[in-house]
Parts: sequence; structure tokens; C-alpha cells
Amino acid sequence: MRLAFRIPLSAIAVFLAGTGAATAKTIPFHAVLVPAPHVRSHGSGTMTGTFDTKTHEISWKIRYGKLSGRVLDARVHGPAKPGRNAPVIMTMPAPYSSPILGVKVVTGKVSAEITGGYSYVVLATEKYPAGELRGRIRPGP
Repeated sequence: MRLAFRIPLSAIAVFLAGTGAATAKTIPFHAVLVPAPHVRSHGSGTMTGTFDTKTHEISWKIRYGKLSGRVLDARVHGPAKPGRNAPVIMTMPAPYSSPILGVKVVTGKVSAEITGGYSYVVLATEKYPAGELRGRIRPGP
């Protein structure tokens, strides 16, 4: 004899919502890095990344070239309107050779500023410790 169970679809949805499976997603972001204001550099670069809403992990890949020297620091600043400065909200650990790869668990506020387009990434060198390259982080691939 075979028993069949019928579970209402709404009960499945409530279960999945409670586990986070129904709402977890990966949010992509990107940036184009150009010389920061008042910097004379031939450097350029790109950043791609994702934010995982379940694990709260931000992952990134930064490629760059033609800088005045080696990268000493990589960081994210925010929140800021385009062209404005803001405090550091996330540091990226070394090594800083291209490509810079990393993963970090972040708070909800930091993830919202990064994935919402309210932040920018900076690559600092010895010649330009405030940042040689800078790029607005924008949502999307």
C-alpha cells in the first residue's frame, strides 16, 4: 500500500522562507578604475564581484595595469555621491598583485553601500597613497 501526502504549496513556501533558501541570491557588481582626481597616471583597471545574501560574503577580482608602482593598499570607501570623498568601509587584504582576489564577510550596511552604487574602490601606490586609481562600484555584471 502506498501513502501519498499532499503538502500545501503555501506550507512549502513558508518552510523555504524560514531556511533562507527562497530569498538567498547572488548580487553582482562592477567598477571601471581610472586615475583618481588630480592624479597623473596611465593606469587603468576593472573590478568585478558578487555579494551572497545568504552567507554575507563579498567576493572580488580586481585587474589593473600601467601604475606608477606597486599597489600598497586596496580599499572601498562609502557612502558617497559620484565625485565626493568618503571614509573607508572595507579594506582588502594583500597580496595586491593583479589580479587581486578576495572574499570577506561584511555587515548589511556595507553590502548595501557596495551593491547599491554608493561606494568606490581605491588602489593606492607609494606615489599616490590617497589613491592612484578609483572606480565607482555599480550594481550589475
